[in-house]
Amino acid sequence: MNGSWNEHLFSSQMRQLYCQTLVQLEILLEFCGKFDDLVASTLPLTTYSISDTRIQLRYKLNALRDKILKSEIEVQLGDLILSGLKQLITRQELKKSEAEYANLIIDKLGKLSCFSTFEVENVLYQYDFNTPEFFNYCAKGCDNLLIDTPSLHAQFEILIGLEDRMNGLPPRTKARWISKDESIREQLRTFLKEKKGYLQQRIELRRTEVEDQKLLEEVDRQLVNLPVTQLGLFIRLFMEKGIIPKEDVGKTFAYYAQHFRTPKTPFISAESLQKKSTNIEYATAHKLKGHLIGMVNWLNENCNTQPGQN
Repeated sequence: MNGSWNEHLFSSQMRQLYCQTLVQLEILLEFCGKFDDLVASTLPLTTYSISDTRIQLRYKLNALRDKILKSEIEVQLGDLILSGLKQLITRQELKKSEAEYANLIIDKLGKLSCFSTFEVENVLYQYDFNTPEFFNYCAKGCDNLLIDTPSLHAQFEILIGLEDRMNGLPPRTKARWISKDESIREQLRTFLKEKKGYLQQRIELRRTEVEDQKLLEEVDRQLVNLPVTQLGLFIRLFMEKGIIPKEDVGKTFAYYAQHFRTPKTPFISAESLQKKSTNIEYATAHKLKGHLIGMVNWLNENCNTQPGQN
């Protein structure tokens, strides 16, 4: 009985000494980090400390998840934040710098007083949340803004505005989600620069076309007294009723974008015109219906087409 008790006491003492040794090693690593923090931050967390670190980060991440679910930010934005942080926290070899970065992002988002899509995006820009998903989210958002804008010059202004927004947000840390990749700011600057280049080429091509044909803008493009939204729907009606063939939809809308203009849009984007013909708002349909009824009334009054007149 005494032998068993002594063995248990010895085993308990050994575990205690082992834990104390691990604690001292952690303290030593932290002390060494003061002399070369760059090297220390790139080392993976020890098996002894990684468990507690992950527990603390998961607890904070769950609190952030609750805040996101109760907010009205874009669903896709909330999902990519949570999945990106979860992926970072669960890395097999979690480095000290990665744990500190995850903790920093969670804290900054958690302390936002105005938890809106705009403010959350600003934090991710400034604290370099350079996940592929966040880049794709930003690129898609930019594309949606452009395709909803018929005027090529207005599209150019949108790109300048997006650049200006990022330039007005100074970086707050040198750390980033993927340390080896470019910062999200540089990735988006490159993306916007390329977009501006393509758009400038399209504008120049339109200008060259007018110059080559030696026609004034008013002569080159027939004025239609409809906004782009109603013009797109009007073309769609012709196609749905078989008046205009459906074989090459893109070519059809490109033709009308090239040869027609509206009072507020001298250069129409073919992609925007086509999109607005399918993404139809009630006000647009209601207004165009009024024009069509007016046409029918004119036929009835001037061409004897009312029922019973023939």
